[in-house]
Amino acid sequence: MKNKLYLLTLCLLTLTHSKGFAETGTVSANLDIHVPSLNYESLLGTQNIWADFEYLGTNPQGKHIWGLKNYGANPNNVPQPPETVKWLGKTMLESSGWKAKINIGCLDKDKDCGTIDFQSLNCAGKLTYTGQKYERYVFAEKLEYGSCVKGCEIHIESNGASYKEFCGEQFTGAGKLTY
Repeated sequence: MKNKLYLLTLCLLTLTHSKGFAETGTVSANLDIHVPSLNYESLLGTQNIWADFEYLGTNPQGKHIWGLKNYGANPNNVPQPPETVKWLGKTMLESSGWKAKINIGCLDKDKDCGTIDFQSLNCAGKLTYTGQKYERYVFAEKLEYGSCVKGCEIHIESNGASYKEFCGEQFTGAGKLTY
């Protein structure tokens, strides 16, 4: 009877979602697992994905092992629409590190929508909105003076709490913002 109870408890997997509610995953009879909502952390930020894991059996020590079979982005993984972006039109300040001063006035794709001033590095320029990646708004830097690296991107969290800078695929810096 204990083994039956153990198998029954394997058939329902409950995970806590970042928004506070529970998601239910499923375990099939062959022990494959489907998880409808996971937070994938990468250098570019957090993305909500679904994942399927295939049961591979046991290792020499008798531990059960699974392998990633398939995955994809969840369609509801989009930042807030522009009308709810509370930091739009406000000056955002980073008080440590590069002492960045960021102003964003619009979220119109391929338009110069803001400015950035790296006060401690003595370089500044325009920010052109390029779109959204994960839960961030992305802007191409067009630096107009100073000796900072040119051609980078600024990624601002949808809640305006922080930003990250990437030059090509390279993460170059980040900071917390207040507004």
